[in-house]
Amino acid sequence: MNLSDIAAIPQRIRENIQVNLPFRMRELYMEAFLSLGLNPEIGIDALSLDSSGWEDFKAVAGAFQKKGRRITLHGPFMDLSPGSPDSAVRRISMERIQQFLELVPVFNPVSVVCHGGWESRRYDWIKDEWYARSADFWKGVAGDLGKNNCQLFLENVYEEHPEELLLLLEHLRAEKVGVCLDTGHQSAFGSGDLSHWLGVMGPFIGEIHLHDNNGKEDSHLPPGQGVIDYTPLKKMFYAQGKLPIITLEPHEPKNLLPSMEWLVRELGELF
Repeated sequence: MNLSDIAAIPQRIRENIQVNLPFRMRELYMEAFLSLGLNPEIGIDALSLDSSGWEDFKAVAGAFQKKGRRITLHGPFMDLSPGSPDSAVRRISMERIQQFLELVPVFNPVSVVCHGGWESRRYDWIKDEWYARSADFWKGVAGDLGKNNCQLFLENVYEEHPEELLLLLEHLRAEKVGVCLDTGHQSAFGSGDLSHWLGVMGPFIGEIHLHDNNGKEDSHLPPGQGVIDYTPLKKMFYAQGKLPIITLEPHEPKNLLPSMEWLVRELGELF
């Protein structure tokens, strides 16, 4: 990570986007985040929940809060199944999410991102039951977050069509649950073009995970280095005259700078 080059990115952009920071990698990157004035989207997985103590979480939260940084959180997702027909699986999924939710008052995030969890190849045969169970699961989560003035965004992963996530959101209108639209997941795992997803999801979009790929693998390239046509996204943002939460998700340090440079070039006027 070339700190001097990143520091040259306009401050108005650096201080108004999120960058993913897995909690288990905090010792590698946190000081760079703090020195550059970056806002973290802190990913808290099961390993972090099981291996870190309360003081570890408080120390990270306090360091960013002392600098006045905006924090968002990404909840655990591996092997969790909120709509599972197996009550034991649902119980373990809720236990893990509740363990994560205990950290919300510590970090005081503006939003939390979780994976919706729908996969048609696995659940289509129990579609109605899956959506009902999943909606009950997320209603409780959204309610707990609302007590801390925090909004829940559900992220698309293996949804093939935007309507699959929209159906879950329709169950959660009263809880004001929004969408975190992941452009890389849409390209690698979804069908149809980005403009269709934006048309369906538009009113619900509160956050964007911005990265690129070859259309087949979730490789987390900088935007502009893959096959995704971002024209519809840019048109929507400029038509609205504002941006949702923009989160960069480079999986390699070298990809942060070109991701920021893309923002300067393509969306800089909106910051």
